Amino acid sequence: MDQSKSGSAAILYWAKTQPKVFAFDSGDTKYTYYQMAIHIAKYTKALKLIGLKRGDIIGIETEHIYLHFVLNLAVEVIGATHVALSNVDFENSQDILDACNFYIVQNIKDGRLSETKKVLIADQFIKLVSDLKINNEEILCLDHPSYLNDVVYLSGTSGTTGVKKYSENTRLAICAETDLFISLFFKKLKKINFIMTYNLRVGASYAGGVAALNVGSTIVLSYLSLLNQTIEAYPNSHLALTVRDADYLNKHCIYKSVKKLSSVRVLGANLPLVLRSWLENYLAEHVVNSYSSNEAGQIAEVRADGIGYLYPNVAVEVVNENNERLPNGEVGKFTIKSPQLVSGYLWDAQLTKKYFYDGWFLTSDSGYKLTKNKLKILGRTDELLNLGGVKVAPNQYEEKIKRIDGVLDCALVSPFENPQGKIYVCIERDLSGIDEIILKLTSEILCSYANQIKLFFFKIFPRTYSGKVQRGKLLEQINFQEML
Repeated sequence: MDQSKSGSAAILYWAKTQPKVFAFDSGDTKYTYYQMAIHIAKYTKALKLIGLKRGDIIGIETEHIYLHFVLNLAVEVIGATHVALSNVDFENSQDILDACNFYIVQNIKDGRLSETKKVLIADQFIKLVSDLKINNEEILCLDHPSYLNDVVYLSGTSGTTGVKKYSENTRLAICAETDLFISLFFKKLKKINFIMTYNLRVGASYAGGVAALNVGSTIVLSYLSLLNQTIEAYPNSHLALTVRDADYLNKHCIYKSVKKLSSVRVLGANLPLVLRSWLENYLAEHVVNSYSSNEAGQIAEVRADGIGYLYPNVAVEVVNENNERLPNGEVGKFTIKSPQLVSGYLWDAQLTKKYFYDGWFLTSDSGYKLTKNKLKILGRTDELLNLGGVKVAPNQYEEKIKRIDGVLDCALVSPFENPQGKIYVCIERDLSGIDEIILKLTSEILCSYANQIKLFFFKIFPRTYSGKVQRGKLLEQINFQEML
């Protein structure tokens, strides 16, 4: 294949040219490209029979990741939109539930799924589909026209601020992300596979899977607990991990294989140097820390020196609080233009107007540009320490504190109004009775601010699904403790 296709079109292509090659390996079951093409055609027909049409939205929640993936491809053939219900904040997002025209769920467990819409139980739907007969014309429909403005799926932000936001992802944005993954990872070796460790609530699972299908490789379903065996069987593979899960593998020695992956892409946050070193030594030949966002997709590769190198077709400018562009070297907020960019936030015109303008997205990330294609990322604006009016990036200090024995994680936060320059050092720990040692070592690391620090110990930090620490919630808990 000379260029990227949609997942279903790629499967049809390889079903004709290499029908017996495995497209999906779930451990217990393997599916060839030919079998997967038949499944997608059947589910496409079944979805049309229940009334799903182009422009409709279907909410899906199932424990069967293969089924979910095939359903997603079938929905895309029709030109409809998919939303993973496991990614929906049911407490605060009735809008997205109401937007769905149909639901396919593992079981009916929430009364907020509208009774006025068709709800199908996944296992019953599978039985319905198994009896369907399809003809050659219905299989050929997998190579459907590419309506680049069709919305493929609805995604949600990770919710570091405590409030989830939702947006539309078009086929054009998915194609751009797939093209990037193919060029970065899958074209470097003739036959590289994709190890899928997350369900379809994570966009990297879908885009990485489609990239592997485009080059005729295998999607390998795995879990952290099985990663050792998976890599032994499929060392020539690419893996996407959150920083949280990469750190878990390191600390708990889950991975002990003598074989290494071709590449691992670490998402969700800044990759500490110690963790990067472990990944390079034990897990993968090539480690990539991707600076990305739900709104703008993949933006830059952050290398070991902390410098971000922009991906092709991505533009970044640095602006001040009046959205005026700043010269190289001056600190401000990043604003981004990219073919992966979403058009705005669903059901929130005011928020869309605030962050999206003239094809650009204004991030909450702070930093500065070195050259046209190189930038230094300091962190989220709301994560910078406010020390008497001076903004300081916490990452450099947090990395050092994390190396103290007994410290599982560290987050430095400061009050919004902070004329005294207070620093709250939040420690997630696994040992008790080491408070004085941690305080002493932390004071040495933060020697310039030793008089302003105060330690708070947590059994576990509040986090998003991808592992990002919710610093706003940390501050809320600190303020509550201060009031007691």
